[in-house]
Amino acid sequence: MKQSRYSIPVTVFCLVLFFLSSGFLTAGGADAKEIDDFLSRRFPANEPGISVLAVKDGKIVLRKGYGLADLELNIPITPEMVFRIGSITKQFTSAAVMKLVEQGKISLTDEITKFIPDYPVKGEKITVHHLLNHTSGIKSYTSIPSFWKNMRQDLKPLELVDGFKNEAMDFKPGERFLYNNSGYFLLGVIIEKVTGTSYAEYIEETFFKPLGMNNSYYGNAEQIIPNRVSGYEKVEKGFENAPYLSMTLPFAAGSLISTVDDLYLWNEALHSGKVVSQESFKKMTTKTTLNDGKTEDYGYGLSLGTLFKEDFVAHGGGINGFSTFGIRVPAENVFVAVFSNCPGKEPGAAFVAQWITAALCGKEVKEKTAVTLDQKILDDVVGVYQIAKDQTRTISREGDKLFSLRTGSGKMEIFAQSETEFFYKNSFSHFTIVRDKRGKVIKMIMHGVGADEEAIKN
Repeated sequence: MKQSRYSIPVTVFCLVLFFLSSGFLTAGGADAKEIDDFLSRRFPANEPGISVLAVKDGKIVLRKGYGLADLELNIPITPEMVFRIGSITKQFTSAAVMKLVEQGKISLTDEITKFIPDYPVKGEKITVHHLLNHTSGIKSYTSIPSFWKNMRQDLKPLELVDGFKNEAMDFKPGERFLYNNSGYFLLGVIIEKVTGTSYAEYIEETFFKPLGMNNSYYGNAEQIIPNRVSGYEKVEKGFENAPYLSMTLPFAAGSLISTVDDLYLWNEALHSGKVVSQESFKKMTTKTTLNDGKTEDYGYGLSLGTLFKEDFVAHGGGINGFSTFGIRVPAENVFVAVFSNCPGKEPGAAFVAQWITAALCGKEVKEKTAVTLDQKILDDVVGVYQIAKDQTRTISREGDKLFSLRTGSGKMEIFAQSETEFFYKNSFSHFTIVRDKRGKVIKMIMHGVGADEEAIKN
C-alpha cells in the first residue's frame, strides 16, 4: 500500500490520462461493442481485470467484467462482485459530515479540538472545513515511513491518531492543498464522537440501507462477504496476492467496499439531493479557495475538473490490491465506474473510466505515434522544471528513453511525438517544449485533463 493508493493523486488523485492504440472514436460517441472491443483486447481472460458500468442518459451502455476475480480458483469477474474502493470512501465521509452539519451537530468552522481536545494543533486553527478539502497542513499518516511497517496491525482510531498527531505540520491551515489521509481519518473520529456510533454503523444505517446499496460494506477481513474479489499486485514474474492490510487503518479515508452498481445508486442519489441537500452538495462540489485566493480543483471528498472541455465530478481510489475510479459528466448525463483488482496493471481504472467517458461524450481521441529522436535533442529536454514553489517535474534520460518524475508521483516513461511534443502512453497527458530564439529549452507546457500547466526549466 502506498500514499497514492488511497487517492488518485490527479493533480491529486492523478487524473490519469489515456492513449488510444486503435484508431479513434468520433462524434456521437462509441457504442457498447466499440467499448467492449477496446477492453477485451486489454484485459486477458487469465489475468486480474476490471468491473465496468457505463451509463448515459439513465441507460446502461455497458455492464461487464473482464479478467479474473480469483487467479487461484479461475473465477471470472462479473459486475456483481465486491471490490475495495479505496479513497472513493472519502465522498461518503464528506456526505456524512454534511448531513451532520445540516442537523446542527457539526459546523464547518468548528475547530478539531472541539471534538478531540488533546489534539496538538501547534497554535493553529484547524477546522472541519480544512479536513474536508485537504488544506489542514496535518501530516498524512500514509506518508510516514513507519506506517508501512504496521499494515497488519489492528488499531483503534485514536491509537492510529496518536501515531501521527505529533508530526510536524506541512504548512499552515488553508495555505496549500495537499491530499491528506489523516484529515479524513480525523473526520471519521469526529463522526463517531458526534453520533455515538461507529463510523461503519453510521455509514451503513445512514446511506447503505436507505439507498438499497445491498452489496456495500465497511471492509472486514473476517466477515463472509458474497462475491468479494481477491486483490493482486503486478510483479516481474507475473502477479502476487496483495499484501495484507488491516482495514482499521484506512478507516474513513478508504475502508469501504462496494460494486459498480452500488456506486451508481450512490452517485444518482448524491447528485439528485437524496443524500444531502442541494446546498450541501454544492459545497461538496465547489472548488477549494486557499488563503491567497488561488483555487484547487477539489471540493469536499470529490475532485472537479474538465475532460475535453466537459466539466466532471469524480474520484479515484487505490488500496492494497485494488484501484477504482468513478466519474460523472453532468452536462452529458454520463456516469462511469471502473474497479480493478490489480492497481499496477495497465491500463488502470482511471485511464479506462476516462476513456469510456470521453467515448460516450462523443470526443475524438486519436492514436499518438512515437518517433525516434537524436540523443542530443533528448538531452536538451532533460532537466528540472519548476511548476510551483514546492513542485517540480524532472525529465531524465536512461539510454534512449526519457522519464518524467513529478513531485509526489512515480517515475513514468515519456515518448516523443516530434521534437517539441512528448506524451505518456495510456494517458491524455502530453507536453510541449518551448525554446527561446537561440534554441535553448526554457519551459514546458503540460496539456491533459483540466487547465494547461506551465513549468519553467531551472
